[in-house]
Amino acid sequence: MRKIADMVLIFTLCCSFCACSTGTNYNSETEKDNVLHKVKNAEPGNSGKSVNQQTAGLKILNDTETLASCYTDTGYYYLTEDVEELENGEYGAHLMYMDFATKQEIYLCSNTGCKHNTPDCPAVFVMDEFPICTSGIFSYGNKIYVLSKGMDNEGAVTQDFYDPDGQLAETEASQAALYEMDTDGTNRHKVYSFDVGLTVEDTVLGNSEGLYFVTKKLSESTAEDSRSVTTSSGKTLLFWDADTKRAKEICKLDFDDGITRKIMGCLDNALVLSGVDYGKELTTDDYTMSDDDWNDMYKNSTEVISTLDLSNQKLSEKYSIDNQTLHSMVVVDNTLYVSYKDTGEVKAVNLENGEEKLLCSFTQNYIMNKLGDILCCQTWDASDDHTFYFVNTKTGEIQNSPLVNKALGWNLEFKAESGSKILVIYDYEYTPLGDDSYDITQYRYALIEKSDLYAGNGIYEPIKMIGKGC
Repeated sequence: MRKIADMVLIFTLCCSFCACSTGTNYNSETEKDNVLHKVKNAEPGNSGKSVNQQTAGLKILNDTETLASCYTDTGYYYLTEDVEELENGEYGAHLMYMDFATKQEIYLCSNTGCKHNTPDCPAVFVMDEFPICTSGIFSYGNKIYVLSKGMDNEGAVTQDFYDPDGQLAETEASQAALYEMDTDGTNRHKVYSFDVGLTVEDTVLGNSEGLYFVTKKLSESTAEDSRSVTTSSGKTLLFWDADTKRAKEICKLDFDDGITRKIMGCLDNALVLSGVDYGKELTTDDYTMSDDDWNDMYKNSTEVISTLDLSNQKLSEKYSIDNQTLHSMVVVDNTLYVSYKDTGEVKAVNLENGEEKLLCSFTQNYIMNKLGDILCCQTWDASDDHTFYFVNTKTGEIQNSPLVNKALGWNLEFKAESGSKILVIYDYEYTPLGDDSYDITQYRYALIEKSDLYAGNGIYEPIKMIGKGC
């Protein structure tokens, strides 16, 4: 995606500052302790299910575009995006936990009488150590991990940059680090520090041996209009061994063909990469061209889907799509699903043997997400229809669910899977701002059976919230 808005502005909007915490709102300390005891002794599940107990294949554990957030079979974890002033004047976020059995939210802290406003509280993540809105949380094995990192502003265009020498300037990157903790939030400690100056991407993968990260070096260059453009170099796949706690470079992810690729999925021991081929390597001035000129260039480009076998670092092109045709795509297991706006077709492409077949055809086929082997689709034109169309990838059956967010009629947000149930944001508390926009003051979460979600039966099991959610 091109032209990220002013990153400082995004950071400011994302991270609002709040008053001091007023503490928990439990029915009793015993109730809280019971939940934490269960969390401590629970078997990990889903993204938290011990990868060692599954196949040795790769799995996406954390990213920003699919349902790869931090949850187990028993509950959902998240770091707040709002920060609160602590007792010592610092600011920090909080680690929250939603328990699926009791359907309540708690601060992930077992300290009796804690107000969660000091750095020694297990649920407090001090802002200077854990940058807000950019640090990722995920589960792996029987542990919870936090990737503390700065903002990845590759592709950002900023105004009023001037380099008197006209040379590339390195952008400052805070030193990223990986932290590990028990599932009840205790025993948090740093297990790895990335090299100074490296930016770490959001996507994290894991297999039975350890974790995979993408690192790169960001730099700024000046366009003809004196705006600066942030680009990357030295993109590298890094492997962190879960046993030795050490990391090593697996391979470079720059292939000297002018195509910047991102991870969109994985196979058993291969990455699925997506990139746009413009027929040339992009220059600084290309990033600052007008939107019309950029759109013309984009329409003459091709989206290329490739696999990268990690055993031999072999890059193999598997599929390509002309970008004059509006399309969306997602990877499920070893299959690439591609939808086309003009024809309404949804095609399934086997990434191992290249076999292509038609799965189904319908108008509202923009792929927004996936839930297991179900494609979650919506309309292409952001119309008043915010319902989901669920496509079974095994049968091609389509179910349209009329369920939308209760408060504003927006689409539901899917956060976690637990057996036959999905955790969704199904309602809001909000304040109208008078300009057709809203300040969301609380996100309302609930569990719902998958069968009810797909059929449109709004039988929700609400989570008792004590925080804002995110």
